Amino acid sequence: MEKSTLCDRNKICKSVLLLNSVFLIGNGLFCLLVFPTIFTHVLESKLTIEEGTPAYEAWKKPIIPTKLKIYFFNVNNPTEVENGKKPQLKQIGPFTYREETERVEEVFHENGTVSYKTRKFWYFLTDESLDLDTVICTLDIPVLASAEFARGNWMNEWSMSGMFKFRASLFTNRTARDLLFDGYSDPLLTAGSFFVKEGGVPKDKFGWFYKRNGSTWSDGVINMATGQADFQDVGTIKFWHGSNRTMYPDTCGDLRGTAAGFTPLILTGSI
Repeated sequence: MEKSTLCDRNKICKSVLLLNSVFLIGNGLFCLLVFPTIFTHVLESKLTIEEGTPAYEAWKKPIIPTKLKIYFFNVNNPTEVENGKKPQLKQIGPFTYREETERVEEVFHENGTVSYKTRKFWYFLTDESLDLDTVICTLDIPVLASAEFARGNWMNEWSMSGMFKFRASLFTNRTARDLLFDGYSDPLLTAGSFFVKEGGVPKDKFGWFYKRNGSTWSDGVINMATGQADFQDVGTIKFWHGSNRTMYPDTCGDLRGTAAGFTPLILTGSI
């Protein structure tokens, strides 16, 4: 009786051990052969940019807090610089803004890309910034831009030279408020604004962010891969302003990289 019971126990132990072995082997094969495919499929379905996916919502209107800190370099010796001396610079800042971004007017294409514009809002953070009325001595950008525009055209150079005679300096003293979002007027800009096409960069005033708050024109139209055609390509910028090149020649003008919020691809070869 005892011998029979012992045999039965051995058979049960062997059966349990066999079942455990089969389960572990099956589980190992599943993890090795099946699970990566399932995981990749689920991952791609969540991270592809198309309406209804978590990635689309995060891309459409990112919720990650973003701050923009701006610094200026004040020129302490503008007169000496105009006479050929080395500039003495002092860093002024920060002027901190909370940045909110939203992708708008998106159009999805059959080739697995999406074209869109970017709308940005900046909100000044008083507690983390210098006073916007801080005065800064900096280059007078309208003067330099006008001179560069006239370069190489004798008629433009001649007309501009007359206007430059009435300019006291290549530098100007402006508040950070004027240099950033409010902008400041200038006779050169006033004259040039009559020849500017509507919808382009505003020319009635100069400011690094003048009329950019809440606008979509500054970043232009971007065409980006959604990952539907090739998941490894998600986020890659294909075209900007309808071209895959910038204004610069040769390889320097190649448009490469990813849109904001996406991990850049590993670039191979010489740069």
